[in-house]
Amino acid sequence: MIRVSYMYSADMFDAIRKEKALKRKILAIVEFSLLIFVAFSSICRAFYKRSFFDINGFFIIFSLVMIIISLRNRYRNSPHKIFERIEEKYPGLRVNVQFMADGFLMDSSSAVSSKSSSYSYSVIDKANEREGWFLILISNSGYLAFRDNDIIEGSANELRSLLREKLGAKYKV
Repeated sequence: MIRVSYMYSADMFDAIRKEKALKRKILAIVEFSLLIFVAFSSICRAFYKRSFFDINGFFIIFSLVMIIISLRNRYRNSPHKIFERIEEKYPGLRVNVQFMADGFLMDSSSAVSSKSSSYSYSVIDKANEREGWFLILISNSGYLAFRDNDIIEGSANELRSLLREKLGAKYKV
């Protein structure tokens, strides 16, 4: 049995953000490219027709509003903002995880609530180890993210071999 105990931190959310960074970058590039194309073509057409009050005006305003909303969402979903919202809702949130041969047990507790859940390894979509962090994505639940020094019983090598055995190609180092 391998036991892990950790508290939520802004660093944890930063590690998760880095894990999802490539997918977000590609999405952001496509999103901004489309918005800029629509805005630019609408402005050019409006200047050509000398009319800003037809459908082109709508596309110009729509494009600018979408860019503003996208930038606002990126700010609101920064790792530190997410941590502040969770810390406000669940002060002092601590997670204890026990990895066993047949599954894992997760206990979370804060000043306002506590919860215990058991899972089989089949609910893990993927697990990565990056820059000293174990990042485990659980279907429909989110990430378990902890450092290798948060392991209080067992070792990081034992956890690596257990995850490699149970997850196969879903586990990457």
